[in-house]
Amino acid sequence: MRIETMLDLFIDITSIAFVLVPLLAFGFAHSFSKSGWTLIADLAQPIGVVGTIIGMVGILQNVSDPEILPLVISISLLTIGYAVIISGLTSTEEKEHSDLYSSGTKKGIATAVALGAMLWGMDAAAGLGAFIDLQSAISVLVGVLLFLLFDKVLGNSFLNGWGQRLLGIGLIFFMAGSIGMLVNLNDPRAMGPAMAWAMLSLLYCLILMIIGRIWFPALVTDSRRNLGTNFLAFTLPFLIGMSFQVTLLLLAFN
Repeated sequence: MRIETMLDLFIDITSIAFVLVPLLAFGFAHSFSKSGWTLIADLAQPIGVVGTIIGMVGILQNVSDPEILPLVISISLLTIGYAVIISGLTSTEEKEHSDLYSSGTKKGIATAVALGAMLWGMDAAAGLGAFIDLQSAISVLVGVLLFLLFDKVLGNSFLNGWGQRLLGIGLIFFMAGSIGMLVNLNDPRAMGPAMAWAMLSLLYCLILMIIGRIWFPALVTDSRRNLGTNFLAFTLPFLIGMSFQVTLLLLAFN
């Protein structure tokens, strides 16, 4: 294979823009201070996973030839690849969460840019309607309310760690949707809703976590000011789960 052809497989301008534009906005929110680079490092991989989920939903809405699934899925994974690289370049052992260089206006701009990039990606991939699912929204809401209820019953006053809680909620429903796909392996028509529930529940949780990390870092990070979005704790489990879902999807086609 020619070098130019290999590079074409790993370079996608749209994917680069989807990841880079929001992250630059996050850095701008903190005037590219040390806390800004911390914000970029924390949210790079979540942004990459959001891009992959959007790409996967678009693929499922538009694919007509299952034989091209491996190729188009590999393209949708590029956002994660770019995000992991950026996360590695910006991560440091000592994180800074100071709001000294952050204002409400800059946070608002960063939030608007990030949400705008996501909405643009959704509209381009499959139309905004494909990303609206009441069941997924209710699932996330129930998960959050259950945490609040447990806190009240147990007398806990969790004032931090909500980022990891949201990730946990999203990953639980992601796994539940995968199990739903497995149960309905002989009925491909029933696999679609299960996969949509899995993907969109995680997507909603990630969007909430990203917004929370911008506006309420002390509430979203844990007591050590970590978000739990590194490769081993978050991105790798997602990739394993998505590989399982794709395998089930290919088996259904066969």
